Amino acid sequence: MAVVVEVQGADRRSVRTREALLHVFLDLLFERGYEALSVRDIAARANVGRSTFYEHFAGKDALLRFSLRRPFSVLAEIIGEDPVNDRTIRLLRHFRERRKLGPVLFSYPLRPLLTRALVDLIDERLCVSFVAARATVAQRLIAIQLAEAQIALVDQWINGRIACRIESMAEALHASTNAIVRAHGVARRPAEA
Repeated sequence: MAVVVEVQGADRRSVRTREALLHVFLDLLFERGYEALSVRDIAARANVGRSTFYEHFAGKDALLRFSLRRPFSVLAEIIGEDPVNDRTIRLLRHFRERRKLGPVLFSYPLRPLLTRALVDLIDERLCVSFVAARATVAQRLIAIQLAEAQIALVDQWINGRIACRIESMAEALHASTNAIVRAHGVARRPAEA
């Protein structure tokens, strides 16, 4: 899995170290499973000291969240986007091409961590771009409901429990996400003049 690490203002050595840690983390994740991983294992395989690891990440959970930021930001950006976009199609194609990883990623103990990472991205998107004009519940609860719904759809599809075309899955993600948003009275913030 090719991963590009973008860090604004970071020097090249720091970017290379983060990239090495991320690649090693993903390799070890699929070799051993999440619970069997330790910071020591990741640092050793990346050929860096544990203190260097901790300069970049607070722990393996932080590294997992970092690895999910780019793909899961696509899911968060579905909010307010009724027509399916190319980013969603590309993400679903990426997931389908790596569907053997589905049982590892979408099962315990990773599933709650995936959900939390997506909740944070959705909550961030709601804070920045949307306003709860007549919200029925707290924004964080809306973010949790959206994340759970999106992950459930992708999980069922990736793990072969539901068969459908990528385009149909993308339409389902967009439609269900935005139906939940509208049901809670959340609307896009008016553009500032």
